[in-house]
Amino acid sequence: MNKKVKEIKDKPIIMDNIIGKKEEDILSKICLDSPLWKISPFTSDINEIGRFNESDQKLIKEAPQMVANIYNVADQNLGSENLPFNPYIYLPFYIALLKCGIVIPQDWMIRVKMNIQFQQDSSFRGKWNIPHVDYSEYGENHLTAIYYPLDSDGDTVLFSNSYEKHYSNEREKLIPMFNCSPKKGRILLFWGKGLHAGTHPVENDMRMCINYNFQLPEDFVSKIEFKWKDYQK
Repeated sequence: MNKKVKEIKDKPIIMDNIIGKKEEDILSKICLDSPLWKISPFTSDINEIGRFNESDQKLIKEAPQMVANIYNVADQNLGSENLPFNPYIYLPFYIALLKCGIVIPQDWMIRVKMNIQFQQDSSFRGKWNIPHVDYSEYGENHLTAIYYPLDSDGDTVLFSNSYEKHYSNEREKLIPMFNCSPKKGRILLFWGKGLHAGTHPVENDMRMCINYNFQLPEDFVSKIEFKWKDYQK
């Protein structure tokens, strides 16, 4: 495993106010006004529920969400309808990577998409959506970032469970290890091979996020000594 990936695996990173207030508002509007939104009946493959033991299944609750696909390496989803969104969609992601001493080319990206989940009743309180790994087929140097364009409830939950055991159907008990609450201007960076889940909002009208999946080469070494405070000057 790459050294930088291991650092993030061992200690997920939360950064607040990753872009300026003006940029936050512009990005929120771009996301909400996107023509790319489509309905999805679940947040993940509903058949995945069978991988969990009965007690954990009672803690999982699903509802539809809206999805907008911006980029996917599998189909090179970079059509003309996507291009106006790219500069701002990527802004918080690349700034967060810079703060971590990471610079990546486009071909290290796997996928970029946006999700909207709408408010649900109180029966969703304390319940997770289906825990999952975004891309099980990618290696251990896969990382994920989630940016929150709006304030809302509906935490992102990371689990300490082994993805190998999960996909071997061992049905071990889920162990939450890290929660991140949606906050406008906040970005979360974590290991892409770690089980994680979103949660539908109960207190707010909607929960929105931008999901970035990417990978680093095994021999990746940060080539810059980046001082964020100096950059801000």
